[in-house]
Amino acid sequence: MTRAQQFGGAYVSTEGALWRTLRLLLARLTGAGGPMSGADNPQMAASLHSEKPSVRLTFYGPTVGLTDGVFFCDGFPTLMCQRFRTVIQTDPPAFLVKLRAINDRVVGSWGMVMFLLLPLFTLGLALVYRNRRLAYTEHLVHALHLHTFWFIVLAAMLVRVSWVTVVGLLLMVAYTLWAGRRVYGGRWWPRLVRGLTLTLFYALLFGLAVPLSLMVAVLV
Repeated sequence: MTRAQQFGGAYVSTEGALWRTLRLLLARLTGAGGPMSGADNPQMAASLHSEKPSVRLTFYGPTVGLTDGVFFCDGFPTLMCQRFRTVIQTDPPAFLVKLRAINDRVVGSWGMVMFLLLPLFTLGLALVYRNRRLAYTEHLVHALHLHTFWFIVLAAMLVRVSWVTVVGLLLMVAYTLWAGRRVYGGRWWPRLVRGLTLTLFYALLFGLAVPLSLMVAVLV
């Protein structure tokens, strides 16, 4: 029990620093405009106070807002659209206050979101390598190691030079495969198949995390 408590404390401590770094990286990667475009439009305040306000917000494709007072929501889940409608139409001025800080709120929520995603990523590792009979905590240590390396490479890619981006992506793939060989062993092809499976699983998690972070930032 004591070792489990020590490991849990170390995990929480490491995760806190790790995801604080991630929030800084996300703020840089999304640029000055942030993930939600249109939130800093100076004409939005005047529009929301008019009888038929027009507001348009775009979040990496999906859009939501008002056109001459008529609500629209495209690309978001139905439940989220219903919540948007309630928040926007019930109290537009209060919604405007929240919108002014929406991009900071979205980026800030990723610390919590990623804190939840990493254990799920670790679970994926444990499932695809279940024949190795390793403890969950051993998979978790490997997952933390991989994420730390990925974030270091992402930080280097902030220079926004095309060849650095390409090299960085290749380096992330190569190192992930090499680290997997050191930890789990086995042949290259089965490990590559496991890696692709885990990538698809993690991509699905991120696909769910993006609207989750938006919902937390805008609707909570």
